[in-house]
Order: sequence, then structure tokens, then C-alpha cells
Amino acid sequence: MLSRRWSMIYRAIIPSILLLVFMAANVSSAAPAPSKEHPLSFGWANADITPPKPVALVGQLHKRISKGVRDPLTATVLALETKGDTGQNEQAVMVSCDLLFIQRSVQQRLQQKVKAELPDFDSRKLFLNATHTHDGPGFIDSTFKGLYDVSKNPGVMKASEYADFFIDRVLKAVVQAWRSRKPGAMSWAMGHAMVGFNRRVQYFGGPSAMYGDTASPKFSHIEGHADPSADPASNRAIAESRAAAATQHLVRNGVAPAR
Repeated sequence: MLSRRWSMIYRAIIPSILLLVFMAANVSSAAPAPSKEHPLSFGWANADITPPKPVALVGQLHKRISKGVRDPLTATVLALETKGDTGQNEQAVMVSCDLLFIQRSVQQRLQQKVKAELPDFDSRKLFLNATHTHDGPGFIDSTFKGLYDVSKNPGVMKASEYADFFIDRVLKAVVQAWRSRKPGAMSWAMGHAMVGFNRRVQYFGGPSAMYGDTASPKFSHIEGHADPSADPASNRAIAESRAAAATQHLVRNGVAPAR
């Protein structure tokens, strides 16, 4: 599969700052420049970067060819621009990609295309980062000394072909995000995110195993100090619901619940 998004083994979710954008009510379709009244502007866009063909999945020490799509791979673009008291503008475009890593050469190619499309944006301030999924394609055919070479796999997309596809999709999203900038504000928020710490699987009555099979009936848990499968909020809600039901049962039967 291309992306095991919720896998406890292969996927690590990186905690992030949530940006809450409050758009002005009367904003023209053209992206306005930052001003003293609205010193910060935001623009958002998304792109589907799922390969249209099977690919070699990078992230393991052997070649795996994708057999289908469980979850789409996406790129999320955030465009930022602000103007300080001196009138000097500052800009940035950040792109989060569902990939293992980003090669510098890919970033440079994208920056060159962005420079041609957006003359009012400093393409040197385009940043790419990866969520580090181990179930997505790479960019360079010779990655890891040719470990993922697919030249003898008919119908499989080469990494270099995917790089062209990726740059085209992300370029459109970057342009959309930049041109859709609107005045807004930023605030702090709190949320919940799990970070992967271990890939070792523990089995009942047996040893742990690196990259173990979690579908085995002997599977117990992933080693580590946290259990991503446990939802404290849901467990608390279930406990409260059961307590309320028990109280109602006592009242219906003429028994006063303890206080």
C-alpha cells in the first residue's frame, strides 16, 4: 500500500502548531498586500501527490512495489506574508508532504519553477518538509545505491518520473496558496498527537520482534511508554455512560444511589 497512515509501526505523527485563520469579510479576489491594519496574510492549498502508477516504496532495506492505494498522499501548502513597522515585507511558503524525505535537488527545481510563476515571491523562501512515511515513492532512481531500481519492473513508475509529477502538482498548489492570501491572524491552540518511538512488536508469551506482524493472534502491543490504540477521552465517556445507566437502574428499582 502507498500509505499506512494510521500504522503504529511505520508512521510517526509530528506535533504541530495549529494556525487559526480568521478571514476578513470584505476581501477582493486578488491577494492584498499586508498593511498596518492587516499585517499578516495567509494562503492555503492542498495537492494530491499520490502516484498514478505503481512505484517502489522507499523506507525499507528491500524493494517493495505498491499494489494499491490505502490512503492518498497529500501536500499541504501554507503561504505567509507580513509587513513590519518599517514597511519591509517578509515571506515564506511551507509545504508538508507525505513522503519519506525531500532531496535538495527537488526543492531547487521547484524553486526555479515557482520563481517563474510568482515574480512577487522570493522563491528562496520556499520550504519543503516530509512526514517521513515509509510507504511512499522516492525522487531519484539511484537512491540507496539502486536498491529501489525498477528498470526491470514493467509498468512501474520510476522515481525520476515521480519527481516530475510531484513538482508539477506541488507547483500548482504553491501558486494557488500564494495568490489566495488574505488578511488573518495567528493564535495558539492545543491538540493531541502521537509520536512513534518504537517499531518492536511484543507477543504474548514470546520475545519482541522488529517489524513484527501485528495481525498475528499472539500480538500484544508495541513496545514503548504509550499505547496509541487507547483513547482516554473515549474510555472516560464509556465509564461515565455505564455509571449513569447503573444509577438509572437503581432508581427504577427503588434503590437510592450512594452519595
